[in-house]
Amino acid sequence: MQKKISLPLFAIMLQLMTSCEINDDGKIVGLNWVGWLIVILFIGLIIAIIRKANKSTLVMKEANRLLLESGIEPQQVYYMGLYVGGHPDIDDEFSCRIYKKDDNLVLCNEVNFFPTPKSTIPIASITNIQVEDKSSIEKKVTLGRILLVGVFALGWTKKEKHEINFITIDWNDGRFSHSTTFAFYGEAGAQLANKTRNTLIKLVR
Repeated sequence: MQKKISLPLFAIMLQLMTSCEINDDGKIVGLNWVGWLIVILFIGLIIAIIRKANKSTLVMKEANRLLLESGIEPQQVYYMGLYVGGHPDIDDEFSCRIYKKDDNLVLCNEVNFFPTPKSTIPIASITNIQVEDKSSIEKKVTLGRILLVGVFALGWTKKEKHEINFITIDWNDGRFSHSTTFAFYGEAGAQLANKTRNTLIKLVR
């Protein structure tokens, strides 16, 4: 991330230096029109970034206010990775948040910092919460225990070089058994998945 920011900044500074007007003594006396254009564009960019940050802060504060009005503490809404399948009420993939309300875990799609409920899992129906890797999930798909079309639609083979870990919440709705599954990508995926599992266990105890 730092490289992505530093390289364009270096290019701007280099261009700005070459836009300086220098007198016969080698002293910088001002900028030519290209230099002033760069300065103006840079100032405009900084102003745009500040405005966007302020807008995001206001939206986040409003989302937190709405959560508090609903009786939900914002810090008790937890990141669940990418929902990929295994819930009978949800067909689409989304970056998931979860919180506990009454006797349910509420699965949410976060929009403008506000978690919009998609469905729930009754806490009393949960039989297991576990961390799994790609191989164990593939066995489940082969055995037909859960359907994870979404994972393959994302391009599983394209992510072979990266870590991928899962959390599955096993539960029974009284007639059918479900393995609601969430994916975590990246080198820290295993650690994040394990931390999230521990949080979920504390929530449902």
